[in-house]
Amino acid sequence: MGPDIAQCCGGKVIISILKMNYMFSKHLFEKFKKDISKLTQVLIFGAGNVGTSLALQMYNLPFKIKLIDNRENFISKLNLPIEKKFSLIPEQEVRAANACSCYIITTHDHGLDFLLCYEILKRNDASYIGMIGSKTKRGTLKNWLRKKGINDISNVNIPIGKSLVDTYDKRPEIISAHIISEMLSIIEKKVT
Repeated sequence: MGPDIAQCCGGKVIISILKMNYMFSKHLFEKFKKDISKLTQVLIFGAGNVGTSLALQMYNLPFKIKLIDNRENFISKLNLPIEKKFSLIPEQEVRAANACSCYIITTHDHGLDFLLCYEILKRNDASYIGMIGSKTKRGTLKNWLRKKGINDISNVNIPIGKSLVDTYDKRPEIISAHIISEMLSIIEKKVT
C-alpha cells in the first residue's frame, strides 16, 4: 500500500499460506464455536414483518440471534440463516436466556408483549430491552407492571428505535435499522 497505487496508509502485508490438516481444521472449528458462544445473545420475539427484517439485518453483526414466535406457521416458513424457535410459552425463552442478553419484542399480541417484558425485568440483567408500540402502549405497560410490583421501566425502549431518530416511516426495514442503531448505541454506553 503506497502512493504507487493511490493509497496513502503505508504499511505492508505479509501473507503466509499453510496447508490445513484435519486436526488443525478441527482445532479452528472448536475455537470458532467458543468464540460464537461468547457473543451477546439477542432474542427477537415475533416473526412478523419487523422481527423477520430485524433478524435478517442483524445476521452479519457480532451477535447470537434467536428469533422466537408462538405461531408455528410463521417460524416454519422462514428461510433465515439464524436460530429460529417455535415456542408456545415464549417467556420460557426469557428465563433460559444468557445473562446480559438483548431482548426485542415485536409480537402480534400486547398481552404477550407485557408478559415477556415482565419476565425480562424480573431478571434485572438485560443489556437492552425494546418493544414495538406507541407512547400509549408505554403508559399501559407502565401501569400493568406497577400492579405486578415493577415501578421502573426507564430501560424499556418503547416506542422502540425512537431514541435516536423520531421517524414515522412504517417500513419494516427502516424500523429495523432504527432498532439496531438504538440497541448498539445503548450497549456501547453501558460498555464505556
